[in-house]
Amino acid sequence: MIYQAQALNGLHDGDLGAVRSAALQGARLSREAGDLYSLDMMLLNQGFAALISGDLRESEQQLTEGLRIARRLDDRVAQCHLLGALGCCAGSREPRLAAQLFGAMENLRAEAGATINAGMAPTLAQSTTSVTATLGPSKFAMEFKAGQQLSRHAAARLALREAASPAAAASDHRSAGVLGQRETDVARLVADGLSNREIGARLFISERTVESHVRSIMNKLGFNSRAQIAGWMATPERRGVR
Repeated sequence: MIYQAQALNGLHDGDLGAVRSAALQGARLSREAGDLYSLDMMLLNQGFAALISGDLRESEQQLTEGLRIARRLDDRVAQCHLLGALGCCAGSREPRLAAQLFGAMENLRAEAGATINAGMAPTLAQSTTSVTATLGPSKFAMEFKAGQQLSRHAAARLALREAASPAAAASDHRSAGVLGQRETDVARLVADGLSNREIGARLFISERTVESHVRSIMNKLGFNSRAQIAGWMATPERRGVR
């Protein structure tokens, strides 16, 4: 958390050296601890610092790894920021793709209730302006709207340049709102009566990360208690995942 705070402060202050140093150390510790939630944040910080400095190849590499992890965790706030950052990477070479990713970012931002970090906002705004000028306002608006209509799964595949199988495309709507794999793991252990600290020890993640997953589970399912999570996990259609 200290490294994350240092990286965010560096972005806010425009101190890219501080961002890189803190994110590099944070990524190292996250990998050693197996804390993927923290790792995707550190990769986002590294990728955005590289983007601002003009190293698009390095930026895309870090952001792509971060998005794969965020998708695996169903971390929608991270996915929102990563889609936007990858849109900035694509801006000069693939403006149509960039506009779609900006639309997808905005859709996910509204869904997750996310706020764009102040240190990242100027670069996002500058890239949006540049892409709009390249495409023209009407074409940009059309592509942006197309991005807004993508499911988060389809948006991630687009950003990662993955082809969607017919089954994956058909499942986008059906899977909306379903818990991610790590959230399912946490929900299962909540149902088993474990505390957040015990869950963290079992899954090798921090207690704070467990708290974040529990809040996300409650938000997605419309619950306000751990007992409701346990009851939901005990329903016949969920017993198969236990």
